[in-house]
Amino acid sequence: MKKYLLGILCLFTMTAAHAVNGNPENGGGLCGQILVGDTTAFYTLSDGTFWKTSAFVTRWRGPLEWWNGIDVAPPENLRCTPKDWTLGAPIAVYPKFGMEIDTSNAANQEELKKCTHVLVNQHTGQVLFAVALAPAIAMNEIFNTGVAAGYNDGLQKGHKEGHQAAYQNGFNKGYAEGHKKGEAQGYELGFTCGQAEMSGDRNR
Repeated sequence: MKKYLLGILCLFTMTAAHAVNGNPENGGGLCGQILVGDTTAFYTLSDGTFWKTSAFVTRWRGPLEWWNGIDVAPPENLRCTPKDWTLGAPIAVYPKFGMEIDTSNAANQEELKKCTHVLVNQHTGQVLFAVALAPAIAMNEIFNTGVAAGYNDGLQKGHKEGHQAAYQNGFNKGYAEGHKKGEAQGYELGFTCGQAEMSGDRNR
């Protein structure tokens, strides 16, 4: 959660010095980034523009595709994630409309369809899909994303720890009750067998 708050502070500081200039296709150097999971990030470029970026996520091959050796992987320049891009990298911004980019093999195809631009890392040639955001909307989305990420992390951790605690508690209780019951049954069976043997000795 701290990294999201720090990101909001950085974006707020930059907002005071820059505004969305209405011509984001110019691009600029990557001067701010907040990673969200493995495939999404918020970027700030030196021209004052803000972007929510998404990486191409390759879908799984079907059994027949695997059997026939059909490759569903995208071109090399789409095989990247936001964390692969370093601060200071020169970024060129292009409208996605009219570009021939095949997203049919993307697991997140619907998400990529909503993107209006592509960002090209001019050092590596790698491509990310993006949506331009106004500064206030960017900060709001980062805050909401941070809250959601914190909630999900807490939920998963709590579920995991709760599951483990419940399992351990159930095991301990079951073991204790089983041991107690088994001990009682063993004692009773041993006592009964002992009495039967004593009665047999007397009747001889």
